[in-house]
Amino acid sequence: MTGWSRRRRWWVTGAALVGFVAGAGGLVTAVALRPDSPEDVVREYLEVLEAGDAEAAREYAEAMPEFDAASDELLVAEAMSRDWRITQVVRRHNERDNPAAVDVTITAADGTAGQGRFQLDRGEDGWTIRNPLIKLDLLLLPLKFAEFNGVTAEASEVWLFPGAYQAYTSVSDLFTFSPSTFVAVPQDISGGSLVEYYQPRIGFADGFDSVLHEQITAWIEDCAASTDPFPDGCPFTAGNPEYREIRVGRDRYLPLADTTVTWEVVSQPAVRLKQGQGAFEVLLVRPGEMRISGTAAEPLDHEPEDFRGTCTVLMDGVLVTMPRAGELAFHVGETTGWYACSGHIDW
Repeated sequence: MTGWSRRRRWWVTGAALVGFVAGAGGLVTAVALRPDSPEDVVREYLEVLEAGDAEAAREYAEAMPEFDAASDELLVAEAMSRDWRITQVVRRHNERDNPAAVDVTITAADGTAGQGRFQLDRGEDGWTIRNPLIKLDLLLLPLKFAEFNGVTAEASEVWLFPGAYQAYTSVSDLFTFSPSTFVAVPQDISGGSLVEYYQPRIGFADGFDSVLHEQITAWIEDCAASTDPFPDGCPFTAGNPEYREIRVGRDRYLPLADTTVTWEVVSQPAVRLKQGQGAFEVLLVRPGEMRISGTAAEPLDHEPEDFRGTCTVLMDGVLVTMPRAGELAFHVGETTGWYACSGHIDW
């Protein structure tokens, strides 16, 4: 039974009781109680949310045809905050409109406010909220997990109840978010879409640079442990891996069947990050340097020949994401590092 149904049954019972008492007193009284208005239904739903009753609040979403289209892991009491208040509930348009539109304003404890619009359909059992939840799309974030009010989900789209949320508090030592409070309010679905894109401005806290340097260092050292001239997923390579041609300085070599190389880290690159679409982009401050040595075939006579050279790590085309709290992932582009060892690099 939905919260609205419970309320409606109370009204009917109350009407019957008033009629009985009036009849018992010998009075001729006509009692007319109108059914709940759209505003009443919205206020009752918001009161359920303010009380932190996730189970009752989820009942309002049972009829949503799109409910399975996103994660419901944040529709729990632990993710519901009571640090907000309802500052406006106003029905829009003509009272005869069906569906009805009810505008709301939710204000967080820090003063951050959000304005939204509930839309309701009138059926045989009264008014039903069509958009009780907010479908939040996180694809534009470099962080590849959801975290609101301390509850996490490994999902790029999540459902949220209306209310106030603090995002990604588990990485507050690494990032700042502006605005710091996200106020979730229902979207106008007259255009057919429930999706809201979440893209706050992300800054870097004082502790971030050391974490970035530490994890880049570990990534490059792992790459340097490879014996492949074209290490996969690394910011340097001895040439185009599709051509399988080793380029060291101005010399070219063909890998032998058993060709292996030795990579040595001379210096690590220094970089900064900036927020991009779905990832952090890498800004090079100072290139890194590698040494490579090995044996391969000279391209004309195909005789084995030892080679050695120096390679530059420019971090070109590298993107950075955070799949889990505190863990950075590095993604190379299609041509990242192709010319690292060729000696023809300007930066």
